[in-house]
Amino acid sequence: MKNKICVLIFLSFSFVANAQVSSHNIIFKINQLELDDNQKQEIQDIMTNCQDGQKLTLFPVTVDQWNSKYVFDKIARDQASEIATYCQELGFELLGMPTNFPTNHKGLSAGVQLKYHKPLYLDKGEEPYTLKANYPEKESQFFLINPLKDTTIYGEEGTVIHIPAGGLTTRELVEFELKEFYRISDLMINDLSTVSNGHMIQTGGSLYMDAKEHKSKRAVGINQQKGLDIAFTDGKNDNEMQVFIKDPNSSKMNWILPRQSRRSYKWSMTEIVMDAEGNEISSTTYNSKEEWEAHLKQEEIKRKKEEERVAQVQQNQDKLKVYDLGYINCDKYYNEPKTPLAVTPDASIEAEYFIIFNGERGVLKGNNYGGSVSFGAVPKDKTATLFAVSFIGDKVYFYKKELSTNSGFSTTVSLQPTNKSYVDQQLAMLK
Repeated sequence: MKNKICVLIFLSFSFVANAQVSSHNIIFKINQLELDDNQKQEIQDIMTNCQDGQKLTLFPVTVDQWNSKYVFDKIARDQASEIATYCQELGFELLGMPTNFPTNHKGLSAGVQLKYHKPLYLDKGEEPYTLKANYPEKESQFFLINPLKDTTIYGEEGTVIHIPAGGLTTRELVEFELKEFYRISDLMINDLSTVSNGHMIQTGGSLYMDAKEHKSKRAVGINQQKGLDIAFTDGKNDNEMQVFIKDPNSSKMNWILPRQSRRSYKWSMTEIVMDAEGNEISSTTYNSKEEWEAHLKQEEIKRKKEEERVAQVQQNQDKLKVYDLGYINCDKYYNEPKTPLAVTPDASIEAEYFIIFNGERGVLKGNNYGGSVSFGAVPKDKTATLFAVSFIGDKVYFYKKELSTNSGFSTTVSLQPTNKSYVDQQLAMLK
């Protein structure tokens, strides 16, 4: 009898090695509800052998020692719920929990139908404990444009990009890609800390831009004699804001000013005239304040009839010019007094540490130097939120604390277990 039971158990576990199996028995003891460590490991082994998008069903069964066969316990539904909860923690998608289906096993039939999704970090090459590894990439917006005509692109989150005729290095139809990063949570998830050469900077938004020829997919650049005009959603009305680019020579996130020869401080104003349907009719650039003011005087008689046009001019008067694709940031330096800030990390868990400033548009990611996580020189006499998170296997750990930037080195972090939905909620609360 015992030998027969051992054979049944062996057959059950042998399914783990087959990556194409669509069903598997999870064996429970009589009246056992919670999964034990061996069952959890068995489910993890099944996951390891699954292909991305593979569907499977897990059955909670018990061994009937008298008849040497599998049966469903009277609490099979509850056991199925335990399996479903644990599998969702691992990243499986729950498709359903059928009951009372035909089966050769005795008792109330119960199953857990699942779909496996390969963890994001396996594709993205990220450390598995990070936010970036556990959240999807920012969705791209695509625009098909004629580079021989003046074109204005409007992003879903408020960014306005004016591409002058000849502003791109091709005459072919162009596929223009745009990603917008304005929420603090977007900056954290996408590793876009607001720091320049060790100094905090205040952000008015970050963008990612790319351009390819529509047919050939060849890379397209920006005409260095013209550039693109950008109105960032948050930073367009702040005259101190400048364009920063992602430092190509740094392995860590670092924003730098473009080379002097690539930047233009020449005053310019672009007037865009649109019809009643919002279609662009014409675009004229004035290269000095004197030229602009002379134009306004000439148009003064028509002003009352053209209020909508003037409003459009006002909207675009603070555009910033860029000459680079890739990651672009709208920032200004923070010139108030600063003070060093560091925290003592949780030595038992590898995690990411962030400081989000209350009332300031900035987020810093900490650098772990052995027994200390340093945020460098931060604004003095400010309140901030310390945010730490880690994803380890099927576990999620989180820590959050309000603190003063004058606290120096006095804070010790103790990460606590939680679930991903709680981290989602905390990220969504960051504006």
